[in-house]
Amino acid sequence: EPSFERGLEITNSLLEIGVKNIEITLTTPNAFKIVEALIINDKNIFVGIGSVFTKNELLKGIDLGISFYASPIFNKDLVELAKNKNVISMPGALSPTEIFQANALGADIIKIFPMPCDGVNFIKSILAPMPFLKIAPSGGVNHENICDYINAGATAVNVGTWLTSGSKIDITNKFNLLKISLKEI
Repeated sequence: EPSFERGLEITNSLLEIGVKNIEITLTTPNAFKIVEALIINDKNIFVGIGSVFTKNELLKGIDLGISFYASPIFNKDLVELAKNKNVISMPGALSPTEIFQANALGADIIKIFPMPCDGVNFIKSILAPMPFLKIAPSGGVNHENICDYINAGATAVNVGTWLTSGSKIDITNKFNLLKISLKEI
């Protein structure tokens, strides 16, 4: 069950193991308090907010000093606002048309969401006719498939629930598995 305390616990575990890009989803209770604490306490990390749907949510994050935002949806107004405020945008999209439109309107990275079951082949299929896209799979990324996504052409990957579930020891062990997998590239 999400809670402010669990959000802080996970975030602190991620910082201790060396994660430098942290997204706090707005579905986390008191998400903006966590974002504020992260930005105040560590200037060497990139903090962003996720599950962003409205301009007000994005503006609140921008006022706190976020580096990026992510959303499960594509909203051109959010992409434009982020661009005007020098914040990295990562809107969600799934169809080729949505993905292309997000790119055409200036999205920095397109979050592929929800990730299809055969995500690696989906990414290859999208990038074959549109190799200029910067895309990041979201959902189901773990140590067993992270290299496959990168080798398929993903610009970045969103590793969320798989990494952040469990105890501090579980998170550390999973992060180490990711590092081992990434050495194969």
